[in-house]
Amino acid sequence: MLENYEVRQRRRITLFVCSSCAACNPAVPLVQAWVTDHPGLVLEIARVFQQPEQIVRLGITCAPAVAVDGELVAQNAPAETLIDRLQAYLEAQGTSS
Repeated sequence: MLENYEVRQRRRITLFVCSSCAACNPAVPLVQAWVTDHPGLVLEIARVFQQPEQIVRLGITCAPAVAVDGELVAQNAPAETLIDRLQAYLEAQGTSS
């Protein structure tokens, strides 16, 4: 599990959201809580209209979207699915024992 991983370097989680998005609003507190429970992760909340270069570079077409260290992990999914995909991605990257 991720909580058993000894962190050597902090991983940056970026949650891309729209301010008036019905799917984005519940994602923010859930992803914030999940990241808080996992030492070694840092969360950045980015508004899609304030980050157009990143949106294009990552290929984000719909919010909410989540990236780890600048790599798109999931988009256009409920908050619980974003968290599941974050967990799976980090485990696949060897950040769990």
